[in-house]
Amino acid sequence: MNSYYVDLIKKLFPNAKIIIDRFHIVQMLNRAVNSMRTDLMNRFDNNSKNYKLFKRNWKLFLKRYDDLNCTYQFYERSQREWVTAEQLVNQGLQLADQDFRKAYWDYQRLLEVIDDPTPSKIKIFKQCLTEVNQKYSGSRSEASKADKALLTLYDKFDSRHYSFRTPILSLY
Repeated sequence: MNSYYVDLIKKLFPNAKIIIDRFHIVQMLNRAVNSMRTDLMNRFDNNSKNYKLFKRNWKLFLKRYDDLNCTYQFYERSQREWVTAEQLVNQGLQLADQDFRKAYWDYQRLLEVIDDPTPSKIKIFKQCLTEVNQKYSGSRSEASKADKALLTLYDKFDSRHYSFRTPILSLY
């Protein structure tokens, strides 16, 4: 998705259709959310429960929310209590700032669309991209890492080729 590659491909192969698979789209937003989680984690003292919540359970914040176990309890040493995976993520979201919560739910929305690309879910995700674009229409430098990833998706996708039903997504 690097713009230099796109420009190079257009010059070398002028009739080529540029496509990006779903993996790379999810990976882009995944990295942004994980980076924001790390930034959030580093705001806390290294020995605090909050720091350990984000440090030890990083995989839970990248997993589909629907796949988090909400019935099996285990003893989480860093929190010194019996919890479920869903409870840990919810605790983290309560501690998080608005940008991280938004990024987390945008990422969840993308995962949901990728797993089950119904027209209504695709429409909701497209609307999410449009809203992010409108929010930062004046200056994109203030956008969070996840919003920058969403803005990249907004910029790259041509509505004629924007489909989650196929194994790949077409650009331009």
